[in-house]
Order: sequence, then structure tokens, then C-alpha cells
Amino acid sequence: MRRLKEIKDKNKNYKVIPMALEFNLKTKYSYDTIKILKKRFPEVNFFWIIGADNLLIMHKWYNWKKLFYMCPIVVFDRPNYFYKSISSKAAKYFSKSRMPVKHLNSKNKVLLPKWSYVKNKLDYNASSLMRKNVN
Repeated sequence: MRRLKEIKDKNKNYKVIPMALEFNLKTKYSYDTIKILKKRFPEVNFFWIIGADNLLIMHKWYNWKKLFYMCPIVVFDRPNYFYKSISSKAAKYFSKSRMPVKHLNSKNKVLLPKWSYVKNKLDYNASSLMRKNVN
């Protein structure tokens, strides 16, 4: 919960609200969290946002293939993960479903599965080191 507080303190994008959903919903898996949210809020177009490090291991997640059919997935680049993550099992399996992020807007219902990889400005400082410096 300390990490969530740090994220909320640094958040400048008021359209994105960091939450500890799994804790509040008492879910263990991302699949179950999305399933509950879609049921509770059927009018909301959800996007699942992950880092490239998670795309690399996504094939190990519970119901990982079904996640791609539940909502568009947006993958943000992480230092030293671009080539590894776009070559991952999940990226290869859904390679024909990859599209530019601008085509994943919430106004258009997108036929799933769809995902996008966002090349963003990278911070090469390790997140564990940054958390350590906050204390």
C-alpha cells in the first residue's frame, strides 16, 4: 500500500486513477479483476495497461489468452525490454492483433483481441532504487 501512496502522490494525470483493485476486490489474478470490473461497469471501455516486462512473462499468467479478449491491452516500454517483449510468447501469439495505440480510443468499440506497444521516454533508474531513495 506504501507503493500505491507514492504513485498517487506523483500522479499528474487526473484521468488515470491508481488503485489497489486486487486488494479491494479480493482477487488474485488480473483475469478475475477485469471480469468483475466489466460486470460492475458494463458501459466502461477498460484498457489493461502493463509494462513490457509483464508482456515478456504474460504467458505464465492465469487465463492470459482470455485477457486479450476482455479489453485492449496497452504495453509501455521499459528499459532493455523492447526486443525481448515483442518476441515473447504472448506478443507472437497475438501479433496480428497489434495496432497503433491511437486506434485503441475509447470512443470506438474495438473488436478484440487488440493490443498496442507504446515506445515512451524511458527512465533507466531501477524502480527498486527509486523506492529505496524515497525512504
